[in-house]
This record gives sequence, C-alpha cells and structure tokens, in this order.
Amino acid sequence: MEPVPTPTINTRDHAVFRGVPPDLKYVYHYTRWERLLDIMQTGLRLGPLAQMNDPRESKDWFLPFQVSGLHFPREGEMAAEEEVRNYKRKLRVAAFCLDRPSGNMFNQGRHGYARPRMWAQYTDNHRGVCIILDRAGLDRAIRQRYPTVNASWVRGKRVRYVKTPQEDILSTGDVFLNSPDDAAESVRGHLDRHAGQLFFTKHIDWRDEYEYRWVYYDADQSQTGEDGLKAPFVDIKTQVVAIVLGADYSDAHLPIARMFAQVHNMHGAVVRCSWRGLYLHLDVFADDGNGLIPLR
Repeated sequence: MEPVPTPTINTRDHAVFRGVPPDLKYVYHYTRWERLLDIMQTGLRLGPLAQMNDPRESKDWFLPFQVSGLHFPREGEMAAEEEVRNYKRKLRVAAFCLDRPSGNMFNQGRHGYARPRMWAQYTDNHRGVCIILDRAGLDRAIRQRYPTVNASWVRGKRVRYVKTPQEDILSTGDVFLNSPDDAAESVRGHLDRHAGQLFFTKHIDWRDEYEYRWVYYDADQSQTGEDGLKAPFVDIKTQVVAIVLGADYSDAHLPIARMFAQVHNMHGAVVRCSWRGLYLHLDVFADDGNGLIPLR
C-alpha cells in the first residue's frame, strides 16, 4: 500500500492562514503567474506614478494657485505647472493590499489573499498568484535600496480613500506664488509638505483594495532614471512568507511555484484557491521530491 503524501504545510498552524490576521503584519501583491520568474531572478522595484491605474495619479494635476500681485505673468504660472509635472515624474510607487481590520462572518474574508475582485483584476482572472510578504521586512529592504540622499524621500503608509474633492488636498490646498522666479520652488515645497496626503489618497471606488504603498521621490533621478527603468530592484528573498495560487493557476506551472518557494526559503508554504460560493478554501500540496502534488 502506497504511503499517503504528506502536505507541505498545515494551514491551521501557519501564521499567515490561521485565524484573524494581525493588523499590518503582512502585505499582499497580486500578479500574473509569469511574474514569478522575473521576481525570482531580480526582486521587486518601484514603478513610475504614471503607470498607476487610478486617473487621479496618472493624469495631469492642476493645483489651485494663489497669486500675489496684479501683474504675475503667465510664464510664472506655466513654470509652476511644469514643476508639478516634473515632480510627479520623479515619483516611484509600489502598491500592495492589507488584511482587513474587521470582516464579515467569514474570518477568512479579512485576509489580503481572499479578494475575488483582486484575483480577477490583477492575476489574469484567477490564473496568477498572490505573494505574501512581511511588511516590516519589506519596509527595511525598500529603504536600503532607495536612499534618501539630497532632497529624496521614501514613505510607506496606508492609502486614504475619499468621496469628494473637498476631502482631497489636491483640490483644496493652495500653492502661494509670490514671484515668477520662485514659482518652481514654491511648488516643490508645497508637494514636499503635503506628500503624506497627496500621494496616499485615492477615490473611494478603490477602497476594497485596502492598499498599503511605498512612495519614493528621486529628487535628481540619479537612482531611478527619467523613465523609471533604472530603478533598483529590492531583494525580497527573506521577506516572502507564502504564496497563494489562483483558482485557475495551471498545474503545468506548478514547477515555477515550487522553484519560487525554494528560492525564497518558504518551507513549502504554497496553497491554491478553491472557491465554494462565498467561502475560499485553500488546497495544499505534497512534494514528492520531483514536484508539487495537489491534495484535495
């Protein structure tokens, strides 16, 4: 009689999957399955703000300017507007989602990996993965790779969701322009002072993502380049604690998930979604030495 395969992990005992998740302990990155190969080889990096899918961030900003004097030339206002665009070009962002601090009758619904719309939107309709990382460790890794030299800065915090323009400092925070010569400097000062609100606010329609993000301002673009393609990769080999495969993640791609788990020293913490109505069941695997075997 053949021995019964031993599961690689017990989800009831694993810190990520058991009970109610601790607040801010983990962050979750949904992505396509192909990205496992890239992340395994290079790590993660922060991307340009213009590539974010929220139009509040990716489109042009028109700040409310307050002008001193009656003869402030249009050239000064144009310089201020150009500095807004220039500042935004120097921003790099990495977005993740968090566990919910409270949930419905399903405790599991509080977990960051249990979001059906996120699976549909960011993982090629359930064919991708959700990478689970230790937030504090990732924060240290990002700050190590993205230095705050000169006027550069890096911040990590939760995103705030608002319903109306009146709640958004982008629409209500005036930039005071005293002279054409210091228009650009006035804009930079304004954006620096209010960065914690300006770059961590989104329309309430995104609230279900419950986003946590890191934002890096590369003052002289020496670290990331003008197009962001020079941005350094963050080594996350010691920050990944588990991966969840989508419900339609192909068995043909299980060797990639297994390799990813080995490279990141995850001790077999690979599971796959199985939806039963509103309830998310997590299927585990056994490893026979040659590959992952699904256990139903």
